[in-house]
Amino acid sequence: MAPSIPSAPSRPHSRSRNKTEDIMKLLIVDDHGPTREMIRQMIGPLALEVRECAGGAEAVRACADFCPNVVTLDLHMMPMTGFEAMRQILAGQPRAHVIVVTQDADAGLRQLSLRSGASWFVTKDNLAGLRIFMEKNREILLNP
Repeated sequence: MAPSIPSAPSRPHSRSRNKTEDIMKLLIVDDHGPTREMIRQMIGPLALEVRECAGGAEAVRACADFCPNVVTLDLHMMPMTGFEAMRQILAGQPRAHVIVVTQDADAGLRQLSLRSGASWFVTKDNLAGLRIFMEKNREILLNP
């Protein structure tokens, strides 16, 4: 008898859920479409549901409806900055984990982000580190 070949993993949105499995809902917020796509490719498979937004105001509205566990958030957006979006998102969804994903590696910006409520801070050139962080901290991200 030939050995069985494991089936390919299913897409996050089509994965069936059992009673012990928690659902991760991910909102990706960045004003640059290709960056949203790179983030989705890197960490989207960790979530059951993924949505994207191109700006802060759109993200605030989406959070009210979608109630994500995790929000990846660029800081340098206009007209609403990432800091203002984070403030409004956390005011409406205090259990959400905001992970700042930015091009700017400034230590002061990192500290300000964490003091403003971000759960973590990662630069866009370290998206593999973002995936590792989310895999290692899955239980915390799902159960604030």
